[in-house]
Amino acid sequence: MDKKKILLVDDEEDFCFFVKLNLERTGKYQVFTATNGMEGIRLAKQLKPDLIFLDIVMPKMGGQRVAEILLNDESTKMIPVVFVSAVVKKEELAGHGGEIGGRDFIAKPVISENLIEKIEQVLVNHHYSLIAVPFMLEHFTPAQHMLLMTLFAATLFFASISIRNTAYAGSTRTKVMVSARIPALTSLKILHQEREIIIADEDIRKGYIDMQSASHIQVMNNNPAGYMLTLQGIVWPFREVRVQGFANDIRVTSGSVFVHQPYNRGAVTVELSYRFLLSEDVKPGIYDWPLSISCQYF
Repeated sequence: MDKKKILLVDDEEDFCFFVKLNLERTGKYQVFTATNGMEGIRLAKQLKPDLIFLDIVMPKMGGQRVAEILLNDESTKMIPVVFVSAVVKKEELAGHGGEIGGRDFIAKPVISENLIEKIEQVLVNHHYSLIAVPFMLEHFTPAQHMLLMTLFAATLFFASISIRNTAYAGSTRTKVMVSARIPALTSLKILHQEREIIIADEDIRKGYIDMQSASHIQVMNNNPAGYMLTLQGIVWPFREVRVQGFANDIRVTSGSVFVHQPYNRGAVTVELSYRFLLSEDVKPGIYDWPLSISCQYF
């Protein structure tokens, strides 16, 4: 079976990395990424992907403008486009009547299974169109606000009866879907973190320095797929760090290391210890803590 070609255009490199990783490991998709609008346009014309995921807010050229260029080009105008954004902001909607370019829309945070489901929906229907209407509640009168909340409550009620109710109107190519989902959430709380590392002559002779229980973190995660921890920031005078506290020891040499953590109900508290391997030209002194820890959902 031929793999479907997916193009992701998003200025967040980490987001591109994780989406590509999760989609390609299904064996069904070949994913290409671009971190700016111009590169996205170039790849769209070159690759002719089956589907384009397009971030709305990007520097220099936003997703709305990219979509307009693709729509006006004969070679790309038939490629389905799904907009992706962390927040539907007022500036993203200005002049567009509440629609996101008349195209389908999926909001971050993005769960892998939702992304795959969206791909299959769009590829089956090809020009599946969903208008996203984010309500600016501060502009509503009290009566309008009450009416909106009543409508929203009724929507959730019917969504709870059937996980997904689908209505067709006028055309088999027009599809409106109502669903109730709990958004993925992953949060990291630093309970304790050493701020400095003091390197003495004895540490230099050994070639390393141990920092026991130097980090104490707490993670909340509601995604059954788990979450991803990112460790990054090794700089001189450290050439490598070995981290203990996870199921397996982690080595960080340069760049970033991504550590998948399984789902656990409730808060998970982890105490981390480190062994920093020192550069040959290190001098005794006090150095800032070099390693940063962050986490994100799948």
